[in-house]
Amino acid sequence: HSDDYTAIDQAQESSWSEHFEWSIEKRGQNFFGIFNHYLFYWAYEVFSYDDGKYYDILKIFINYLSFYLVYLFVSQYFNTAKSLIFSIFFVFSFIHDSSIFWFMTSPYIFTAAMVMFSHYLINNKYLYFGSILLIFSSLLSYSSPPYIFGLSIIFLLEKKYKEFIIFNSIGFFYLFYYFYFGILTGDEIRIENNIEFYSFF
Repeated sequence: HSDDYTAIDQAQESSWSEHFEWSIEKRGQNFFGIFNHYLFYWAYEVFSYDDGKYYDILKIFINYLSFYLVYLFVSQYFNTAKSLIFSIFFVFSFIHDSSIFWFMTSPYIFTAAMVMFSHYLINNKYLYFGSILLIFSSLLSYSSPPYIFGLSIIFLLEKKYKEFIIFNSIGFFYLFYYFYFGILTGDEIRIENNIEFYSFF
């Protein structure tokens, strides 16, 4: 994909020390999915245009790991057959073609899978490990909050209030991170400040 080629070009012009630099100036929008950068973008530092097979191997690993993590979560609520079917369609659905075949967007499904696995751990009383993993998962992508807040409702419906609070607290931690470094510092403004409501009419 052209964006992968761009990332390879940028990686060839940077050093490993720059790769690990934690700043919004260096990372851009990946600052708000910082573990996405650290967990996936190392491949652009290591592999070149001619190493497509290695990117394919990584994509296969990520997709099947995502499938397994989603399956663990779903298996808490459905039998084996239904859990397998749900997991297959969730990860490998044809509408997810970009996240299946495009390395740079692999984190889109992986983020959801990691949040689901964190839910699985916390639901099975691995509160400490599950919470740490959920913090990690929240910082994989700015698509994480809907999954976090959405799955927390399950705990609320099951009257597991402690788990509900833990899950939502980490979701709000990510929102604070995003708004503090993005909105308040003015580095992640996606809506023009001078837009007025009446301009939509």
